[in-house]
Amino acid sequence: MSTVFVAVFVHCITRLGQLMLAFPPLRALLKTLIPAPGIGLDLANADVEKQTFRAIGTSRDDGGSNVEASFSYDRSLYYCGAAMGVEAALVIFGMRRYRLMIGGANLTPATLGMPLVERMRDMGVKLEVKN
Repeated sequence: MSTVFVAVFVHCITRLGQLMLAFPPLRALLKTLIPAPGIGLDLANADVEKQTFRAIGTSRDDGGSNVEASFSYDRSLYYCGAAMGVEAALVIFGMRRYRLMIGGANLTPATLGMPLVERMRDMGVKLEVKN
């Protein structure tokens, strides 16, 4: 499939969505599906939550051995997401030379490496990678 066709298709679908949102009855229907204010996360219980994720992958570097990674945080992911965003921004802000070395302004947390990992560990995230 050509990229031009995909681009035109996505453009048409986007325009169709915008046109549909212009009709008030559809907007009124969509508003009934949106949760009411105050229905979201219970911040009073956010400190007692614990998040743990594990992933297993295959290393390409040393002949296909398994690599296990784990992520653990003792509070809600609501706080973790906010703190990780701040920490990633601080790493990007403090790494002007790194940005120039990478050659772009589109740095994501995946490109920030160990400086971000160390900042996340300082905020209480437990990250481990095992061979």
